[in-house]
Amino acid sequence: MKENIIFLTRKPVLYTMLVCIAVGLLANCTTTSKVQKNIHYECDRGTHLNVTFIEKGVTTVRGGRNSMPHYEIKNVAAKVTLYDGTAMALPVQKVASGFMYSNGKYSLRGDGNEAMWAVGRMLAERCEAKS
Repeated sequence: MKENIIFLTRKPVLYTMLVCIAVGLLANCTTTSKVQKNIHYECDRGTHLNVTFIEKGVTTVRGGRNSMPHYEIKNVAAKVTLYDGTAMALPVQKVASGFMYSNGKYSLRGDGNEAMWAVGRMLAERCEAKS
């Protein structure tokens, strides 16, 4: 124990760096929670999709004593289950508006209650959310 005290008193720069790192980690705190939303889509060519949108809620606090927490929901992935039980996970893709999930072969893209479902190079079919 005495050796540790001597080490820290002889190395004030190292001690200062350790304190700054600890304070820096505490200044930018983040907590997350996962949210799932289920939607059933019926498509033009008879395809039925059960889609579970997986979202992650992120609370971030940055800055000093008077900073306010910021909460936002980020889309992470969509789990699509076809009528025959085939299931696949589609990671979120960046788009200008609406949403898009794709794993290269399967893709689901839309906005609001309407979506387009595509498999490979086949022509996409129009789908509508049903309650």
